[in-house]
Amino acid sequence: MTIFNPKSVYKEDKTVRKVVEEGVAYYTVAGDQDFNDQEEYPRREQDDGKVYAKTLLRKDGSYKYMCKTVTTGKLYDAVDQYGIKEDVQFLDRVCRSNDKFREVNQKVFSLYINFLKTKNKAYLLNAERELE
Repeated sequence: MTIFNPKSVYKEDKTVRKVVEEGVAYYTVAGDQDFNDQEEYPRREQDDGKVYAKTLLRKDGSYKYMCKTVTTGKLYDAVDQYGIKEDVQFLDRVCRSNDKFREVNQKVFSLYINFLKTKNKAYLLNAERELE
Protein backbone atom coordinates (compact mmCIF):
# COMPACT_ATOMS: atom_id res chain seq x y z
CA MET A 1 0.00 0.00 0.00
CA THR A 2 1.42 3.37 -1.03
CA ILE A 3 0.52 6.72 0.37
CA PHE A 4 -0.53 9.39 -2.13
CA ASN A 5 2.14 12.03 -2.46
CA PRO A 6 0.99 15.11 -4.43
CA LYS A 7 4.60 16.18 -5.08
CA SER A 8 5.25 13.01 -7.03
CA VAL A 9 2.36 13.79 -9.39
CA TYR A 10 2.56 17.57 -9.68
CA LYS A 11 5.76 19.25 -10.75
CA GLU A 12 6.16 22.99 -10.53
CA ASP A 13 5.45 24.65 -13.86
CA LYS A 14 7.22 27.96 -14.51
CA THR A 15 4.31 29.20 -16.63
CA VAL A 16 1.96 29.35 -13.65
CA ARG A 17 1.48 32.79 -12.15
CA LYS A 18 3.33 33.21 -8.89
CA VAL A 19 2.15 35.34 -6.01
CA VAL A 20 3.43 38.90 -6.23
CA GLU A 21 5.42 39.58 -3.11
CA GLU A 22 4.68 42.90 -1.45
CA GLY A 23 2.67 44.08 -4.45
CA VAL A 24 5.62 44.28 -6.86
CA ALA A 25 5.75 42.66 -10.30
CA TYR A 26 8.83 42.75 -12.55
CA TYR A 27 8.52 42.43 -16.34
CA THR A 28 11.26 41.57 -18.83
CA VAL A 29 11.67 40.81 -22.51
CA ALA A 30 10.61 37.40 -23.82
CA GLY A 31 13.51 34.97 -23.53
CA ASP A 32 14.95 36.42 -20.30
CA GLN A 33 12.00 35.49 -18.07
CA ASP A 34 12.00 33.38 -14.93
CA PHE A 35 8.30 32.58 -15.45
CA ASN A 36 5.23 33.73 -17.37
CA ASP A 37 2.12 35.04 -15.65
CA GLN A 38 -1.46 34.07 -16.55
CA GLU A 39 -1.53 36.45 -19.51
CA GLU A 40 1.80 34.96 -20.72
CA TYR A 41 3.79 38.12 -19.98
CA PRO A 42 7.46 37.36 -19.28
CA ARG A 43 8.34 38.13 -15.67
CA ARG A 44 11.36 38.12 -13.36
CA GLU A 45 11.33 37.08 -9.72
CA GLN A 46 13.58 39.91 -8.56
CA ASP A 47 14.70 43.36 -9.67
CA ASP A 48 17.89 43.14 -11.68
CA GLY A 49 19.39 44.53 -14.90
CA LYS A 50 16.96 42.57 -17.06
CA VAL A 51 13.83 44.23 -15.63
CA TYR A 52 12.31 46.77 -18.04
CA ALA A 53 8.91 47.43 -16.46
CA LYS A 54 7.38 47.01 -13.03
CA THR A 55 4.21 47.59 -11.08
CA LEU A 56 4.09 48.69 -7.47
CA LEU A 57 1.06 48.44 -5.19
CA ARG A 58 0.36 51.69 -3.37
CA LYS A 59 -1.07 51.92 0.13
CA ASP A 60 -4.46 53.03 -1.21
CA GLY A 61 -4.77 49.85 -3.32
CA SER A 62 -3.99 51.42 -6.70
CA TYR A 63 -1.02 50.47 -8.86
CA LYS A 64 1.98 52.53 -9.90
CA TYR A 65 3.18 51.61 -13.40
CA MET A 66 6.84 52.18 -14.25
CA CYS A 67 8.85 51.65 -17.44
CA LYS A 68 12.57 51.85 -18.05
CA THR A 69 13.71 54.94 -19.96
CA VAL A 70 16.92 56.25 -21.52
CA THR A 71 18.48 59.62 -20.68
CA THR A 72 16.35 61.43 -23.27
CA GLY A 73 13.14 60.25 -21.57
CA LYS A 74 12.11 57.79 -24.29
CA LEU A 75 11.19 54.22 -23.46
CA TYR A 76 14.05 51.72 -23.49
CA ASP A 77 14.20 49.47 -26.57
CA ALA A 78 15.06 46.11 -25.01
CA VAL A 79 15.35 44.21 -28.30
CA ASP A 80 17.54 46.63 -30.27
CA GLN A 81 20.60 44.71 -31.38
CA TYR A 82 22.82 47.80 -31.33
CA GLY A 83 21.80 49.08 -27.92
CA ILE A 84 20.75 52.66 -27.44
CA LYS A 85 20.76 54.60 -30.71
CA GLU A 86 20.83 58.00 -29.03
CA ASP A 87 23.65 60.47 -29.52
CA VAL A 88 25.22 60.32 -26.11
CA GLN A 89 26.75 63.54 -24.90
CA PHE A 90 29.60 63.77 -22.41
CA LEU A 91 27.31 64.66 -19.49
CA ASP A 92 25.01 61.77 -20.35
CA ARG A 93 27.88 59.29 -20.13
CA VAL A 94 29.45 60.72 -16.99
CA CYS A 95 26.67 62.17 -14.84
CA ARG A 96 23.36 60.63 -15.84
CA SER A 97 22.26 57.08 -15.32
CA ASN A 98 20.65 55.21 -18.21
CA ASP A 99 18.59 52.85 -16.08
CA LYS A 100 15.88 55.12 -14.70
CA PHE A 101 12.28 54.11 -14.35
CA ARG A 102 9.55 56.59 -15.19
CA GLU A 103 5.98 56.50 -13.94
CA VAL A 104 3.53 56.04 -16.83
CA ASN A 105 -0.21 55.56 -17.21
CA GLN A 106 -1.86 52.17 -17.61
CA LYS A 107 -2.23 52.43 -21.41
CA VAL A 108 1.48 53.15 -21.96
CA PHE A 109 2.38 50.34 -19.57
CA SER A 110 0.10 47.89 -21.36
CA LEU A 111 1.58 48.78 -24.76
CA TYR A 112 5.13 48.51 -23.41
CA ILE A 113 4.70 45.08 -21.82
CA ASN A 114 3.04 43.89 -25.04
CA PHE A 115 6.21 45.05 -26.79
CA LEU A 116 8.32 43.09 -24.31
CA LYS A 117 6.15 40.01 -24.83
CA THR A 118 5.97 40.05 -28.64
CA LYS A 119 9.11 42.06 -29.56
CA ASN A 120 6.91 43.96 -32.04
CA LYS A 121 8.24 47.53 -32.38
CA ALA A 122 4.77 48.85 -33.26
CA TYR A 123 3.80 48.50 -29.58
CA LEU A 124 6.91 50.47 -28.56
CA LEU A 125 6.19 53.26 -31.04
CA ASN A 126 2.56 53.51 -29.91
CA ALA A 127 3.66 53.61 -26.26
CA GLU A 128 6.10 56.45 -27.05
CA ARG A 129 3.31 58.35 -28.82
CA GLU A 130 1.10 58.01 -25.77
CA LEU A 131 3.87 59.47 -23.57
CA GLU A 132 4.02 62.69 -25.58
